[in-house]
Amino acid sequence: MNKFLDKRVKPGKDSKKKSESDVKGSAREFLEECAACWNSLSEARRKLRRSLMYSYGDQWGDYVTDPDTLTQMTEGELIKKNGKVPLKNNMIAPILSNIDGQLRQNLMRPVCIARDQNESKIGEMMSVAIEYVHDINELEELDADSMRMLLNGGMVAQRIEYGVNPTKDRRDVWIHNVNPSRL
Repeated sequence: MNKFLDKRVKPGKDSKKKSESDVKGSAREFLEECAACWNSLSEARRKLRRSLMYSYGDQWGDYVTDPDTLTQMTEGELIKKNGKVPLKNNMIAPILSNIDGQLRQNLMRPVCIARDQNESKIGEMMSVAIEYVHDINELEELDADSMRMLLNGGMVAQRIEYGVNPTKDRRDVWIHNVNPSRL
């Protein structure tokens, strides 16, 4: 079990050296824990795929069993097979577009405010630094995409990394949206 999840285990340095079998065992335990975490989100990923399907116009895309042939087909195909037209009335997409538009219209610049008057210059420097990170990463677009994903699936993740920008030959902060299906 992970020492950060098990409250009985106190962090500290191990005084004895681990044998090769202990290392293999702990690596296996770690992989099993990772697999358990991955499997625990499988239902959330399934619901996310279905929500995205509904949001973007595929309301009849769920698979069902054809009662005549006992084969799997989409609901839309089954409706067509029965001689009817599968009607679509997507009420979700306009709501998502409305919220997206509201978010984009009401953007605010990031501001850091120091509590102490003597540190006001530090607050201004932090505001400029955060605004720079917002600009180089086009954070308004990333946040709008994250908001759509949050509204559809209820979860969102971003990866923040610090590294060298080869075009500017300096270190910068990079922000990337993470596909929730890969969490």
